Amino acid sequence: MKQILVYRHAKAQKGSDNLADFVRQLTSDGVRQAASVGKTLRSKDLVPQRILSSDAVRAMQTAEVTAQYCDYSGDIEDVPELYQADAEDYLTLVAKLPEGVSRVLLVGHNPAIEEIVERLLKRHMDMKTGTVAWIESPAEAWKDVATSELSLRGTISA
Repeated sequence: MKQILVYRHAKAQKGSDNLADFVRQLTSDGVRQAASVGKTLRSKDLVPQRILSSDAVRAMQTAEVTAQYCDYSGDIEDVPELYQADAEDYLTLVAKLPEGVSRVLLVGHNPAIEEIVERLLKRHMDMKTGTVAWIESPAEAWKDVATSELSLRGTISA
């Protein structure tokens, strides 16, 4: 069985003419959201075995704070392709995960986060900032996840 935790980054600064989108940081509310999500992941025994994150500042900060509070001990992999990704980019990354991993946390941005959740579950879900969709697949191999019968086990948000 494989588990995918699809995570829309926590609340970030508003964009402006003076602030490039890529460097927007988490607000204090965003840091609290990410910490709360991390604690919930730990309490539900959902600590990921691997974390893949967009390399945008707000996504990496979300991943780092969440990792700290869920007691994740591995490296957080910054994946530039996830910054302006679509659902297909996510599926490509998931299909290449090592088979020894059974739970992955993917941290990214809308609209791609809602697209990947919709693609996997075949229904739309609103993914507000700081929300995780916990998706499970009976597939034994990551390359088979996208074509398996996936189920939403729950959502986690602050």
